[in-house]
Amino acid sequence: MRNGYAFAALTANQSVITWGENAHGGNSTLVQHLLQEGVIQVVGSRFAFAALKADGSLVVWGESAITRNHNNTLLRGLTNLLAAEATMVGLNIVTGAVTTVGLAAGSPSSGVSKIVASAGAFAAINADDTVTAWGSKHFGGVIPSATQSELQQVQLLVANRDSFAAVLSSGRVVAWGASLSGGDISAVQQQLSSGVFHVTASNSAFAALKDDTSLVTWGYGPWGGDSSFVASSLTANVTFVAHTSMAMAALKVDGSVVAWGAAEGGGDASSGQHLLTEGIQTIYGNSRAFAAVNSTGGVVTWGKAEYGGEISSDKASALSSGVLAIYHTNRAFAALKEDGQVVVWGQAGHGGSPGAEVEALLLSGVHTVCSNDAAFSALKTDGSVVAWGHAISVPVPGVQFVQPGLSAPSIC
Repeated sequence: MRNGYAFAALTANQSVITWGENAHGGNSTLVQHLLQEGVIQVVGSRFAFAALKADGSLVVWGESAITRNHNNTLLRGLTNLLAAEATMVGLNIVTGAVTTVGLAAGSPSSGVSKIVASAGAFAAINADDTVTAWGSKHFGGVIPSATQSELQQVQLLVANRDSFAAVLSSGRVVAWGASLSGGDISAVQQQLSSGVFHVTASNSAFAALKDDTSLVTWGYGPWGGDSSFVASSLTANVTFVAHTSMAMAALKVDGSVVAWGAAEGGGDASSGQHLLTEGIQTIYGNSRAFAAVNSTGGVVTWGKAEYGGEISSDKASALSSGVLAIYHTNRAFAALKEDGQVVVWGQAGHGGSPGAEVEALLLSGVHTVCSNDAAFSALKTDGSVVAWGHAISVPVPGVQFVQPGLSAPSIC
C-alpha cells in the first residue's frame, strides 16, 4: 500500500512494514507494536496510513493532524477501511456503522454497505440502496435535495477528485459534485438514462460503459470528458478504459486502442498508433502518459515523453516482450517482467532513471513492485527492499532494509 510519500507492506504473517518519508507514515515506530500481527487491511490517505486488525481495531500513523484520534475507543468492530486525501473512514459491514478519522471528520452514519471517496468527501450506499454523503461540499459532500430523491436502488457508486456518480438498478446514472468535473450530466443525460453497468473515473471526468459495449463520457471536456472527436470509435466493442489526469484511453475487443483528451496528457496516441491497432491486452496511465502491454508482453507508450510516453533506445529491447505488469508514479513507469527483472523509464526525479547501481539490483529476483506519487520500491525474493525516486520519499536510493517477511509476494 502507498500514500503520497511513503510505503506500507502487509506481509503473509499479517504484520506491517513501513518505509519512506517519516512524517507521512514511513516511520511507524510509535505504533509498530500494534502492527506485529493480526493486520488484515492497510489503506493510505495522501498523508497517513491506517491498518485494520482482525479484532476490528484500527491503528493509524503518519501526519499528526490525521492520526490524533488513533486511540479513540470508537474505532472498534470495523470490517473495512477507505481513505481520502486527509481523512479515513472505517466501516462495520455487520452493523453498517461508520466512523470517520482525520481532518474532515463528519458524523458517523449507520446501515452502510459500501463507501467511496473523492478528494475531500465520502459517499455511502446504505442498506436500503439509497446514498448518504458527507465532507466538503466542494468535493461532493453535500447532495442537492433534487438529486437525493433520485438516488434510489443504487447498485454502483464511483468518485473522481471532485464528484460522484451512481448507477441505479435501471442502468441510469445520477451524478453530483463539481459540475465541471462530472457532477452535471445534462449534456449526456439521455445517453445515461439506461443501460449503464460500469463507470470509470479519472481525476476530473467519467466514462460509462453500457451493456451494448458503447462508451459515454462527461466531465471536464479537455481532459477526457468530451470524446466527441472519437465518438464513432466508441459506439461498440469497448471493454476497458484507462486514464491519465488529462486524458482517457479505451481498449476494444479487437485489441485496438482509442485515446482522447489533452494531447500533452496522452490524448493523442498518433506516435504509437501503428502499434495500437490490434493485440493490446491492457493499458496503464500515470499523470500524463500511457503504457499498453500487448499479447507478447511488449510495451507501447504515448503521451508526455518525459513522463514515460517515450521509451529510450536503451530500454526498448527489454520492454519488447515478457512484461507481466506495469506500475507508475506520477511521472514514470516500472515494468515487472516474467524473469523477475524490473525496467524503469520516465522522469528521473520520480523514479524513471535511478542510476546504474540501483538498476543492477533490479535485474532479477523481484516479485512485487510498489509505487507512490514519486517513488518506487521493489520487493525481492531474498527479502530485500530496493527503493528509488524522489528524495522526499527515498533520501538514499538502493537497498533500504532486508526483511524475511517480504521474501514472498506481499500487498503494498
